[in-house]
Amino acid sequence: VTNSGNRTVSVSGWRVVKSGENESPYPLRLESELSPGETLSFDVGVDMDDRLVLENGWGRRVDFAE
Repeated sequence: VTNSGNRTVSVSGWRVVKSGENESPYPLRLESELSPGETLSFDVGVDMDDRLVLENGWGRRVDFAE
C-alpha cells in the first residue's frame, strides 16, 4: 500500500481482503499512518486465482490488485 498523495493518511481500521474463486474473505487489518510517498508492505500468501482488495474503515473499496 503506497500513499501517493501529499498528506499523511491514517489507514487505521482499513483492511486488505484476499479473495479467490469462492470469494471467502481473508481480512488483514491495518493500524498505521502513511506519510507522503511511504509504502506499507506485507505478505498474505496469494494464489494465482486470488485478488487483493483494499477497503477503508467503512468497508468501501479503495483499490484492488489481481
